[in-house]
Amino acid sequence: MPEQLASLRHIAPLLTEVRSLFVSGCAAQIPNLERVFTESEGKDPLTVSGIFVPGVNTVDYAAACERVRCQTYFMTPQMASADHDRVQYCPWRYSDIVAFYRSNPVDVALVMLSPPDPDGYCSYGVAGDFAPLILPHAGITIAVINPRMPRLPGVKVALASLDYVLEIDSPLLETTPVRIDAVSDRIAENVASFVGDGATVQLGLGNIPSAVARRLFDRRKLRIQSGLVESTVLELDRAGVLCPDTPILSGVALGDQRFYEDLHENPRVLFQPVDVTHDVEAIAATESFIAINGALHVDLLGQVNSSALPDGFISGPGGLPEFVSGSLGSTGGRSIIALNATARGGELSRIVPRLESGLVSVACADADTVVSEFGVAELRGKSVGERVQQMIAIADPRHRESLSKAARDICA
Repeated sequence: MPEQLASLRHIAPLLTEVRSLFVSGCAAQIPNLERVFTESEGKDPLTVSGIFVPGVNTVDYAAACERVRCQTYFMTPQMASADHDRVQYCPWRYSDIVAFYRSNPVDVALVMLSPPDPDGYCSYGVAGDFAPLILPHAGITIAVINPRMPRLPGVKVALASLDYVLEIDSPLLETTPVRIDAVSDRIAENVASFVGDGATVQLGLGNIPSAVARRLFDRRKLRIQSGLVESTVLELDRAGVLCPDTPILSGVALGDQRFYEDLHENPRVLFQPVDVTHDVEAIAATESFIAINGALHVDLLGQVNSSALPDGFISGPGGLPEFVSGSLGSTGGRSIIALNATARGGELSRIVPRLESGLVSVACADADTVVSEFGVAELRGKSVGERVQQMIAIADPRHRESLSKAARDICA
């Protein structure tokens, strides 16, 4: 059986000789963990890694003490403002993150889990994306048992297999309810036209995905396979939209406390790690897989930037490349990029002549469908000239002339 730790501060001595540490992120962020780092001792640098979601995980662990470095796959505002020598930003696809951890098992994995079930197994709860792939291979395994973490159907871990446990009763991180404005609803109307009965749908987090979900209540026998889900998926299920024989497949949930409670031991969900939810071959083998994702910018050739603004990185590609690749191979599938046509009250066009960020999240060869509030650009199988025309047509009318002028160099 694991050794019981009295409090979080008792983890500090375990980190003295440690060089790598994986910690829970997303809604399962461990409260006050940075205090452990300030109390830990050790000569070697300690690299802390995890899945840190911008707008949700606001702690910069690298700021805790001189010894700590942070390896992140999504740039957050807090880490973007930190000393760059102490933050290692890795804009990797999910399959590459998995490969990295398999080749480089961490010294310590510190993961939040649910209380054990009657058989002694704990659930990874609402953050079951990477932890199930990393914890079993870590040199030292430490579980924070949180009574508020729901037990979810899916991958589990035996409490007896862990090295150390401690209990912390703390609310999971919550996200504020989205506000769907008229622009998001127009975009959602355009996107929803591609989702027919019986399709499998991947949705992300934010205004547009939530608006899309609310446009699907008249569909039937839909399936959900997504890296992340929010409360709308359960609303769709209660309304009879989803296939009753297929559970909602995901690895991460973000929402409010009521949503987390509704997930507890809910047989309508199945939480699995990213090697299942983002399996490109399995996605491609799924008929009518509709991947719906957002972007910061899309250029006139359909290339997507989901990671950076002109003044720096703000996110990461995450699972987008896998869902794009898989949906392109799906019979009847679609890879849809949905975005507002403008930013800053219409001052800036988010449809641009060329990407300036230096990071391309979706390449020209993988461009399929781009949707804005002004319409739909269907780019797959189209020439450069045809793509440019369609992209300009879904831009804000105030920016079309400047885009047309810039397009002359592209089409020359």
